[in-house]
Amino acid sequence: MTVVIATQESDRAFRYADRLLVLDEGVIAMEGAPARLLRLADELHALGLALPEMAELSGELSTATGRPYRFSTAGAAFRQLRREALREDIMPVPGVERPPSLSAPAVVADPPQVRVDGLHYRYDEEREALQGVDLSLWRGEFVALVGRNGSGKTTLARHLNGLLRPTQGSVEVDGLDTRTQRTSAMARRVGYVFQNPDHQIFAATVREELSFGLRVQGTPADETDRR
Repeated sequence: MTVVIATQESDRAFRYADRLLVLDEGVIAMEGAPARLLRLADELHALGLALPEMAELSGELSTATGRPYRFSTAGAAFRQLRREALREDIMPVPGVERPPSLSAPAVVADPPQVRVDGLHYRYDEEREALQGVDLSLWRGEFVALVGRNGSGKTTLARHLNGLLRPTQGSVEVDGLDTRTQRTSAMARRVGYVFQNPDHQIFAATVREELSFGLRVQGTPADETDRR
């Protein structure tokens, strides 16, 4: 069986493929094994493709240290760097205390921008997706929602801009109760990006894409043009 992956995600392509075909303007611009193309970073960048993050890291390390690093996956990076650490005798020594980790940012005195109190949400009688979630988010924080598939990440995120309304409990954003606000009003305050941003880009030009959000909010045409 032959498997063909069409993708612009270089991490996936370099990780799984035996051979890469790089297309540009309707022609095959580059072709070869991933290991060979990894050595052609400048050519790939010129075609609008980024190297896998681990390959970018190996290039930065090579430039900074003058040593040859050639890895494109986290596993390969670990093996090479571990070998070097053992050779240089810089592996952590049992019993030696590690440096303290960075502490979490201190909670500021201002009220939270987002307050979730006792949030429950049901998609149907048999499935309760959220069960009593309490959460506060403060200005300036960068927060990740982490969990396996079906754990409630997307359901919770959709409550933060009113796309979903609580079955029980409340969600406040900048003091606004999402249960009483129109979704269009919340959209002026909260941006929502899909897991794959390409799925929400549909206009033919950047200008059309940027103006769409203003138009659906009822912004006059002259004001949309000015912005």
